[in-house]
Amino acid sequence: MSQERNDLSLSPGRDDVLQRSENIENIELNQQIEPSMPIEDEPLEAISRNKKLTEQGSKAAFSRLVGTLAKVKQDLQVKSDKQKSKEDLESRLREKLFKERMEVFEKKDKEKVNSTHLKESEKFDSQKRLYKAKIVKASKLRTKTTPILTFIPAKLSPYHKKIIDSQIAKVKLEFSVLLNDIEFKNDADISTLNNSSLEMDLDS
Repeated sequence: MSQERNDLSLSPGRDDVLQRSENIENIELNQQIEPSMPIEDEPLEAISRNKKLTEQGSKAAFSRLVGTLAKVKQDLQVKSDKQKSKEDLESRLREKLFKERMEVFEKKDKEKVNSTHLKESEKFDSQKRLYKAKIVKASKLRTKTTPILTFIPAKLSPYHKKIIDSQIAKVKLEFSVLLNDIEFKNDADISTLNNSSLEMDLDS
């Protein structure tokens, strides 16, 4: 009886089959679940990937920002160099224009001075010629008859000499300003000549 019980216990009964079936189902269930266990780790991997992508994106954005800043700096430098070159060019043009205007003004002033000096010189020479002509005329005696004649007596008497001296004095009084100018000019010419001689002596 016990042997039969044992045999029955060893024979595949419904309970055993069910038990084994349940075990098999449990095993199959475990096998189905086990491969999907990493599902619990997927959020960490996703976070890691997102973090990595974020870091890569941040690096890329930073690189673009650095590149943009570098380009802006380069553009500003180019603009600054161009502006500096433009300012230098404008400064040179203004300086050149100023020099040209000064040269024109100096030339006009020089021409004006030369023209004025020429006119004064011509007037001075004309006055000198007139003075000499009147001195020559005052050095002669004049007749009281008409037409008036001038002559130099063969023998100059004291009376005639007094008349001639008086005539010459009147001419000198008339041209006193001219005579002063002549004297001043002669003194200036003598001073210039003396200075030139002194410079030549020093150079030698």
